[in-house]
Amino acid sequence: MKITFIILVFISLNVCYAQTQIGQDIDGEAPENSFGNSVSLSSNGSIVAIGGYRNAENGRWSGHVQVYQNVNDNWVQIGQDINGDGPDQQFGYSVSLSANGDILAIGALTGSAKVYQNQNDDWVQIGSTLFGGSSDNFGNSVSLNSDGNILAIGAPADTNKNGINAGSARVYENLNGNWIQIGSTIDGGEGNNDRFGHSVRLSGDGSILAVGAIQNFAPGFVKIFENQGGNWVQLGSNIVGQAAGDNYGFSVDLSANGTSVAIGSENASAGAGHVRIYKYQSNAWGQIGNTIIGENSGDSSGDSVSLNDDGAIVAIGAPGNSDQRPLSGHARVFENQGGNWVQLGEDIDGEGSIDLSGFSVSLNAEGSVLAVGAPFNDGINGEQSGHVRVYDMGPRLTAPIFDSVVSICEGDTLNPLPTTSNNGITGSWSPAIDNTQTTTYTFTPDSGQLARATTFTIEVNERVTPEFDSIMPICAGDMLTTLPTTSNNGIIGTWSPTLDNTQTTTYTFTPNAEECSISTVLIIEVNELVTPEFDSIVPICAGGTLNLLPTTSNNGITGTWSPILDNTQTTMYTFTPNSSACTSTTQLEIIVNEIDELEIMLEVLSAPSSNFGIKANVSGGSGYYEYQLDDGFWVTSNVFNDLNDCDQYTISVRDINGCGTEASAVIQILIYPKYFTPNGDGVNERWNIKCLSYQPLAKIYIFDRYGKLLNKISPSGMGWDGTYKGKALPSNDYWFVAEYLDDLNIKKTFKSHITLKR
Repeated sequence: MKITFIILVFISLNVCYAQTQIGQDIDGEAPENSFGNSVSLSSNGSIVAIGGYRNAENGRWSGHVQVYQNVNDNWVQIGQDINGDGPDQQFGYSVSLSANGDILAIGALTGSAKVYQNQNDDWVQIGSTLFGGSSDNFGNSVSLNSDGNILAIGAPADTNKNGINAGSARVYENLNGNWIQIGSTIDGGEGNNDRFGHSVRLSGDGSILAVGAIQNFAPGFVKIFENQGGNWVQLGSNIVGQAAGDNYGFSVDLSANGTSVAIGSENASAGAGHVRIYKYQSNAWGQIGNTIIGENSGDSSGDSVSLNDDGAIVAIGAPGNSDQRPLSGHARVFENQGGNWVQLGEDIDGEGSIDLSGFSVSLNAEGSVLAVGAPFNDGINGEQSGHVRVYDMGPRLTAPIFDSVVSICEGDTLNPLPTTSNNGITGSWSPAIDNTQTTTYTFTPDSGQLARATTFTIEVNERVTPEFDSIMPICAGDMLTTLPTTSNNGIIGTWSPTLDNTQTTTYTFTPNAEECSISTVLIIEVNELVTPEFDSIVPICAGGTLNLLPTTSNNGITGTWSPILDNTQTTMYTFTPNSSACTSTTQLEIIVNEIDELEIMLEVLSAPSSNFGIKANVSGGSGYYEYQLDDGFWVTSNVFNDLNDCDQYTISVRDINGCGTEASAVIQILIYPKYFTPNGDGVNERWNIKCLSYQPLAKIYIFDRYGKLLNKISPSGMGWDGTYKGKALPSNDYWFVAEYLDDLNIKKTFKSHITLKR
């Protein structure tokens, strides 16, 4: 007779656990069935599906699955055996139940999977059989979501673009009785023999998938994906084992919400095996608590794992443990208490040698019921027929429940945490509140309450500095593009002051209130426009030589001139700097003076003595002249004094600007009396021009005021006596015209008037 004692010992008000088997052993029906190779519990733990992949109902190793329900602590089969189709199919190698236990997925190691529904205790297939590729072990692992309408299947021997036996996983959805693949096949293996898909597990709603890759010659790894619009997008980085051959990812399980994952590494720690639990926070997977290591070398702890829905309890199978008998195996259950994984109750040991108990384990949603498979148990039906035992895990300490605290920014106000939980548990928190960094706080219940410690993490986000690309310096007046209101690292905010393209300015970016960020500044350098400087060009005469203008200014600016040089007219030229220079254009006017004919008129000026003066009157040119008397110096005065009578002079004129012709005129100073008095007193009785007396051909014509010719005299003669035809003329002014030859024998004429006085 087997007697099981339930012992509850209260020490310092802490609770110790003991597990109680529920109902009878569920035994395989024939030798070598390996019944219990796979197990899966319903959410409430009242229904269990068990695979026996070596059952021979339809031929050697055709395999089968049986489903049982707890009826008054007696396990009663629901419906018929679900058998494999033929020899070597290994149907039942993996199983998965929906939350209510009505829908069952079964994998066959040879490359297929089927889904069944319990219809009035009859297991009816839903949709078609799902097949993988040739020899890819499609069906090695299967997982249903809670509703049973989403199915994940691993194919660890799939050879694909990533390598031989790289492995893959697929996810399907039941749409009107048809299994339609969601997204692409997940070729998550990264090289040969990664065996990605050895283990798979879906979250409760089927949106998150964990896949293990045991890597034959490497540590192994796990990837977690999320369905984002029909695409499986990896969450965080690979979770990688420690050493080659660890078989990390041999088993995986997710919490219902998919944020916690348990990973078994059955060959780690010198074959003892271990399990680690991770939580997804801040876009990364961080380990929760300690690594749970197997008791002894060779235990293969982590060969199977199972999390309850909230991820606070984990069951771990170690089929190689030999505490009870050699390779009898065992299972252990742990609870997260204040960030530490604390074992609940005792080891659940296998019954006999080589039972491999713990080869499969399954917890219900609450973590209060555990199914343990021992596929090599000899049982009552023959060697390696296998069996499954289901346990009640005993009372659970109540977990204090608190409202989550929204993450804060570094330095923000952080209110004290409540000392009474939402479900009425009182206690205290440690360490002290810290608003400078993300901290995990432990709530320790006051004594006298059937409650356990819990942890609570408040995420404190570091204030991030917004990052922006630098702005290249601009030239004053250039267009300045609006600054982005979202930084390179995703921070939204506003800029001040308003953009100014006239001067260098420091702009401040102020993040929006909801951003966990600090202000930052950005300096935009505005370079002043430099004006090119050139020497002025001396005016030239039309047609004169005009040298090329310099293409580098006095202050070192290079550029080009336009239009083309023109030496025929005054032109304004524009200098355009090269585009790389922060400079303005400038202009330079080159004056081209037209060549103008000069005209000169000379007049004799009266002098106070016997010396006379000449004045040159000029027209044409610029109006600014120089004058020369005979071959003397050029002067700016147009009057020449102290000249001798009766001499002939040449007066030349030229434009100071040099663009007029040089003109000259010859003048002879003809000295003549301005009046004469023919009154018989012997003084000034006759009038004549003595300066012409040496010219025998010179003639002087005398006229009255009306132009009547009165007389014609020769300068070499006696002169005019003031009569007309022998009759004395009255006192009056009379006009004369003198004709003579200059030094070049050119005929000249001189006109003036004299006064006759009586």
